[in-house]
Amino acid sequence: MSTISFLDQLWQAFEQCRGYTCAEFVGKRLRQEENERFYEGDFFKKVFPETQNILRHIREVGFLRPPQVDAFELYVYLKEIQGNPTIKELYRRLLFPEGTPMDVLSLTAEQLEEIKQKKALLEALDSELQGLAYPNWLFALGMGTGKTILMATMIFYDFILAEHYPEDGRFAKNALVFAPDTTIIDSLREIQDFDYSKVIPQEYALFLSSNLKFHYLSDVQAELSVLPGSAYNIIVSNVQKIILKKQGNNSNNGQQTLFPVVKDMEGEWKVNDRLRKLEQLDNLAVFVDEAHHAFGTSITNDLKRVRETINRLDRKSPLAGCINLTGTPYVDGKMLPEVVFFYSVRQAIDDGHLKQVRFIDYANTKTEEFIRDVVDRFWRQYGEERREGLLPKIAFYCTTISELEDEFRPLLEKVLAEKNIPLTKILVNHSDVEDENIRRFRLLDTPESEDQFILLVGKGTEGWNCRSLFATAMYRRPRSKVFLLQSSLRCLRAIGDMPQTATIFLSTENRAILESEIQKNLGTTMSELEGRKNKRKVTIQKRKDVKIKLAKQRVKVLRQYQEQTGQIKLALDEYYTNHKNEFVGLVTEREMATNGQKLKLAVKDSQTLQRRQKRYTLYTLVEEISRYTHLPCLKVEKILRNSDMGIEGCLAWVNRENRLIEVIVRRILDAVFRYEVVNEVEWEEVELAKNFPVDWVVEEDKRALEMYDGRYPNSFHIEPYIFDNESEKRLFEYFVEHKEIEEIYYTGGITDVGHNEFYVEYYDELEGRWRRYYPDFILKLKNNGWAVVEVKQADQTAHPNVIAKEQAARELFEKLNSFHYIIKRDDEIRRGMFQDIFLVEFERK
Repeated sequence: MSTISFLDQLWQAFEQCRGYTCAEFVGKRLRQEENERFYEGDFFKKVFPETQNILRHIREVGFLRPPQVDAFELYVYLKEIQGNPTIKELYRRLLFPEGTPMDVLSLTAEQLEEIKQKKALLEALDSELQGLAYPNWLFALGMGTGKTILMATMIFYDFILAEHYPEDGRFAKNALVFAPDTTIIDSLREIQDFDYSKVIPQEYALFLSSNLKFHYLSDVQAELSVLPGSAYNIIVSNVQKIILKKQGNNSNNGQQTLFPVVKDMEGEWKVNDRLRKLEQLDNLAVFVDEAHHAFGTSITNDLKRVRETINRLDRKSPLAGCINLTGTPYVDGKMLPEVVFFYSVRQAIDDGHLKQVRFIDYANTKTEEFIRDVVDRFWRQYGEERREGLLPKIAFYCTTISELEDEFRPLLEKVLAEKNIPLTKILVNHSDVEDENIRRFRLLDTPESEDQFILLVGKGTEGWNCRSLFATAMYRRPRSKVFLLQSSLRCLRAIGDMPQTATIFLSTENRAILESEIQKNLGTTMSELEGRKNKRKVTIQKRKDVKIKLAKQRVKVLRQYQEQTGQIKLALDEYYTNHKNEFVGLVTEREMATNGQKLKLAVKDSQTLQRRQKRYTLYTLVEEISRYTHLPCLKVEKILRNSDMGIEGCLAWVNRENRLIEVIVRRILDAVFRYEVVNEVEWEEVELAKNFPVDWVVEEDKRALEMYDGRYPNSFHIEPYIFDNESEKRLFEYFVEHKEIEEIYYTGGITDVGHNEFYVEYYDELEGRWRRYYPDFILKLKNNGWAVVEVKQADQTAHPNVIAKEQAARELFEKLNSFHYIIKRDDEIRRGMFQDIFLVEFERK
């Protein structure tokens, strides 16, 4: 099984568990359907309740990009469903899934040969992985897709689960983030500055804000002030400040080393003080940023020691895992076997997370004509047109400072002067520049920056996330091929409404080098990258907050305790005999007959029970059942003693199968509580524009996009509106001119409760579940009334779900809130058969 087929099989197993395939859902417009399917899938039902809360929050807020969501959910899948396996174990499960026939006598010669080859692959893999005893996964995401935020989300998730399940070694209580150099450490401060409410529910915010402790070791002299055995530390350091040190003197060619080391007569590795403190932390997870530095064959001794350092930490105290993140998962054209997630640069361009790209090469870059042509092309295409308020920029990379100052800069100044472009737009950054240049460099991605021509020597590779960079030019052949790859592609980060195109200017020699590096490190070619086109993506901004008060009918279930005097029948022996192969967890819903009604009641999810078989005593069993029934421990003990099984019987069966606690909980709830259904009307303030701005993918063949640029101030709560079809757009234009309408809000385009709370709940008979319906228009009328308008295709009006939506909408809007509710067919709108009808309906109602 090759690495690619391994990824395919892993992803297929993950999607099957998750409940849908990505191919089924195109664009964020179908996010509601995707989320509903997700919540019904085995994956969501099997993870811990705290994880369910996090996953639901992430999907409803919609801050993370789709590849980040996919990567994080795969991370959860590996942790909770697969049990935090090593890469070798993961390969073994995919090579030999449960139920694979292994009986030599029953297999054909071909089957035996296949098994032999698979076993050989596992042996070779074990040798390649050097027998790592801890999970070592590599998540490969193209630049600009948010690896740092993904890393932060993984860490926060681990800490929350570790707090709730402190004995479960799968979840990290501490995190060490390895960065390749100081520049990356500075960019990783985003973890500390990040508003984690965008990915973590509010109920866990207090825990995080109270317990997170950050340690950034960017300074050589900085102490690592962590207490032995402490938890929820996030330590960020470059590799040189942590890695193992070899025996030797405290000097290196007359210079002091970063950390004093002690001679070791046996020649073993010695560790610095920071590493010793890390060894005293429990449940440590290591996150290796830009992980390609720690792989491959031609890397420095320091980088080779990264893996040995991580191995040392695991030997001292087992690691919760090592998570590697990179944009380049290939070494010499071969994908690394540790890769569990791969989102390529090609996909990132397709999805609009990176700019489109074109390459222009020159036979001679030493002449003034080269500089003039590059400036001409850059100024014609980008000029001073701002994106998101930022001026476009081009970076010129020179090999040496003298080359930059003595050769390149005078020629560039001459060309700019000829074009009447201010020379103040030039910014130089290298090791000898003044502090003011460094300050301006850090402010490049701000509206205040007027710099557009950036001259660099050895700067601006990893850790430089300048989205307003639209072009790069390699003035000379660089000393490092990897530097060429990193620096030239810096201009691809997305900005503004897509599509946007970046330009990379190269010498013919550099083009050949870059082609080779792209193939070896990214697994693609320059022509393939040049052929990718962005999906049309827009950023929808909030123009104003709109909140509407709605009366909603709530069904409340009142639970009353009734003293249990008789014996409760638990019948655990019968249940085990009949269901021993069907322990799939306590159902989260059950029907109960109450006052002649059938009602679905929520029951505590059994996933909070310990998953590993444990030995219960009287006290621990009573305490566990008390938690799920909310009954006092003494009452629980009395019920168990008076049950048909007795205390001893309950203990015997529960210790045989822990999940029989589910049966006890369910049967106690049925016996000691009675339920009453009460219908109440409550007022709720719903918000039409939550959590904006939002990046939205626009499918050109399905949607009509109108940008109104600030006109119609009473008609937009978000901008732009993205209409499903021309009928909706035409109807909107009619509403703008209608004399009875004061304000218009188009809400049908945003069908996600994380961004739009104006919805109707209806029951989908076809799928047997409750769903949400988002009407198209909300109109505030000049008589202080409200109208809700829905556009429907003519051939869909008789569909059972359309009828169910209408019935639920009329119940909510007309009966409870006295809103007008009007449905218009698209064929009537196209023929203009709607104008007088609306006026009549408004007056009639």
